[in-house]
Amino acid sequence: MITREGKSPLIQQEPWNGMYCRPRPGYISKEQERNKSSLSAKCRTPRCHNLSFVRRVPQQQKSEGVRMIKLVVMIKRKPGMSKEAFHRYWNGPHGDQVLGCADFKRHIRRYVQSHVVTQEGIKLPWGVSDYDGQAELWFDSVDAMNTAFNEPSFLATVHPDDATFIDMAGCQLMVVEEIPKVG
Repeated sequence: MITREGKSPLIQQEPWNGMYCRPRPGYISKEQERNKSSLSAKCRTPRCHNLSFVRRVPQQQKSEGVRMIKLVVMIKRKPGMSKEAFHRYWNGPHGDQVLGCADFKRHIRRYVQSHVVTQEGIKLPWGVSDYDGQAELWFDSVDAMNTAFNEPSFLATVHPDDATFIDMAGCQLMVVEEIPKVG
């Protein structure tokens, strides 16, 4: 099925490695069009159904008025820790802990780590930040965010790990709503 705009619609199904299946134009048969469940949520392999893939994007700013909030945390590494060790630990063991905490993960819609790559040679009219990175976490609402960060398993495992590599007093956070202007 191709929409009037000539674009192929996204099939609503479970993500596979953070991606949704999108049929190539003209792929859906008339029978499948009548019964969209025939492209089942059991899809787990990249080549099944002769599909191409698109990256999963947060479902924000839709015309229905559904908006998500984003927690932005500006992070400084723990004093005495090298930049390399900080980035390696944050990306590796800590990232694995966050993703492994199912009670926490079920509340988040997207999680992005942004690691500072350089502060040298930047010629912009603003001051360069002394933060080492930023974490971005998308939630359906402030209530969902509060619930996630108060899950007992998060408080028992992930939160104590923050002090292993983060200067907690040096971090800043903002809860924001994105208002896209380009892209």
